Amino acid sequence: MSKESFKIFVRNNPDIIKSVRSKEHTWQELYEYYDIVGEDISKWDEFTKKQKGVLDSISLDSIQASLSSIEKVLGIISELIPSKENTQNQAKPIYEHLDD
Repeated sequence: MSKESFKIFVRNNPDIIKSVRSKEHTWQELYEYYDIVGEDISKWDEFTKKQKGVLDSISLDSIQASLSSIEKVLGIISELIPSKENTQNQAKPIYEHLDD
């Protein structure tokens, strides 16, 4: 498959151009797929539906919940690890008591 035949195929299928402009796909990704399956429209329909299905399955609520959990874990870890400021501000004994 040549680049010229890919360009002609894309011009005849404006939905492919829209998928790149909407940043669903890159030209490289689409060209590689074209190189594998050619101009079989049924394969292209499967490809675009499959890609959209993956994006649709990602829920914004689940992403937010995951980020919230990560934030809580990081907060707990930061409380457990002593910071440099806290260790420098602690009073240190000037003399040590030695038992002879």
